[in-house]
Amino acid sequence: MKLHRNSLLTAAAIVLVLYVVSLVVGLPSWAAVVLTVVLLVLLAVVWKQPDEPRPVVARPTPAPSVVLPDPDPVFSGPPSRTVADIRLPSASPDFQFSFSAVVQWSTVLSGSRHADLGAVAVHALLERARALTATQQVTEESLNQHRLAATLGEPALDEKGHVRCWATEIRLRLPDADQKHLQHLAALHRREQRTLLERRMEQDKRAYPRRLTPAHSRRARTTSPARRPPGLRD
Repeated sequence: MKLHRNSLLTAAAIVLVLYVVSLVVGLPSWAAVVLTVVLLVLLAVVWKQPDEPRPVVARPTPAPSVVLPDPDPVFSGPPSRTVADIRLPSASPDFQFSFSAVVQWSTVLSGSRHADLGAVAVHALLERARALTATQQVTEESLNQHRLAATLGEPALDEKGHVRCWATEIRLRLPDADQKHLQHLAALHRREQRTLLERRMEQDKRAYPRRLTPAHSRRARTTSPARRPPGLRD
């Protein structure tokens, strides 16, 4: 192993210093040579010792960059308010419908100062629903609901033009008590019709022999031969 350039310069400097010191002290030449050789050997031994290995610090591997997808845009729907079990009139004064829906609206007049536009929208929509149900029969429940959904699903302005409102998830039905009452009335009506029909058939059955008897008697008198009075001869 070759000595480094700095090491050679250091050894040469030590030899020169020892030589000068030996001359100043007055040592014999051989003693200076021996001392110089010993020191050079010691220096060589020290320089040949391997340096302690330095710990290798591994550089942290950078984490792979993860590209996240863009979040889906969030669209806020129109404001809404739910109404449930609102009684509305029907064509029959004895029955009322139960109305439920989700009322939605959009503002028409910018900067409107009304404190509760939701109440305006609900009131306007209920008025539209009331006008429709007042002419509908309680026996056409499914058909009435389809009619109401088709009409109220279209946006319309309220009377003052504050909002444009419409309805979704519309449900129109008869309350349970009214539904049972209507079924009971229908059963009574069917029973009454059956009783009237049976009574009429019984009356016709009784009247048939009376209608038939006079005609039969007239026919018998017409077809019987004329009898001669007794004692007469041809």
